[in-house]
Amino acid sequence: MVLAICALVAGTAIPTMAATASGVKTPVTIMTIATVGTTSTNYPEIFAGVKGAAADLNKNGGINGHPVVVITCNDNLDPTAATNCANEAVANHVTAVVGTQSNYISNILPILAAANIPSIGSANATAAEVTSPNSFTFTGGTNLLGNSGMTELINTGHNKIALVYIDLPVVGPILTGLKASIPTLGNKTGTVVATIPVSPTQTDMSTITAAIKSSGANAINLILGGQQADLVIESNYQGGIPATQVPAQAFSMNKSDLATLGAAANGIFYISSVMPLTQTKNKYVKQVLADFKTVHFNGSITDYGTQAWAATMAAAFVMKKFKVYSPGKLLNDLPKAGTINLGIIGPFNWGKPLASQLPSRIFNPNYMFSIVKNGVVTPQIKTFQNILGIH
Repeated sequence: MVLAICALVAGTAIPTMAATASGVKTPVTIMTIATVGTTSTNYPEIFAGVKGAAADLNKNGGINGHPVVVITCNDNLDPTAATNCANEAVANHVTAVVGTQSNYISNILPILAAANIPSIGSANATAAEVTSPNSFTFTGGTNLLGNSGMTELINTGHNKIALVYIDLPVVGPILTGLKASIPTLGNKTGTVVATIPVSPTQTDMSTITAAIKSSGANAINLILGGQQADLVIESNYQGGIPATQVPAQAFSMNKSDLATLGAAANGIFYISSVMPLTQTKNKYVKQVLADFKTVHFNGSITDYGTQAWAATMAAAFVMKKFKVYSPGKLLNDLPKAGTINLGIIGPFNWGKPLASQLPSRIFNPNYMFSIVKNGVVTPQIKTFQNILGIH
């Protein structure tokens, strides 16, 4: 049986929120859940992002004097392990779960909800994340992201679309949403010409490339984890499919991916919920990179990693503002925090879900649009743009 792997970074897992005899305030404990070390999915940078943000907070006095303790839990791309992670969060009385990336978050959220624990800044790739009242995401989600990428491609004549997706049940609603929306996007008629499944353990993508070519597609939407997305892009390049047909929205264009893909990445249209970390002169990017360095993380940082960092900072912002440290009180105050602008991600307000997306709980339509040029993710415009304004 696969077990969830949970580890305390520092301190005690069960805070009481009373000052200790020495006058030092008791810790605020948070958890992050991610898939690490599997064949198709590996996001250790999520753990590092939360740890780095916590180290930054603790260096600057914690949360109103309360030090931040981080628990990490690996779901191993396994539903039982994901459930175990959620139960660990409850058992350790965490104040919040932040930055989660799990294909089985639908297993996690109900367990957290029963304990009044908020989930903050998760990947927002499933229906559960935009329907659960304890889920507070801050990106536009997979469907908004996919729609914006498809709109850009359709507007440039790339309107015969192949959907290439990881073959897991959680992806079903995403495919349904994209198939329904693609014909309505852009100034030309978009058509889904193929839906091509990829096994979660598949590494040879030559059959995927062959299926794309035989479909007659001139645009490709990758609904894959970063490692598999890279393999498809590389296989397509070797098979003569240009990168300009790919809106990379699989959180794959980090430093390692760019180095691995080389020329195969040039021309990829990249949509990101966060400022690309290749923009090293940006002050917000500098802070994120410094915090990852503080916890000695030397790997590549995907958007998931940056989002995990931002989720920790956003949770801390609300705790500081309202002086709340227990999960139930935090859950109550998150919608009251007003607009939060972390700089590294577009501004959002957890009290104002987007009216056009109701009943879905989506709070942020802002994304960064970039092109990969000579191994660098280069923003087209160096500000976040509202996806809802793109037609």
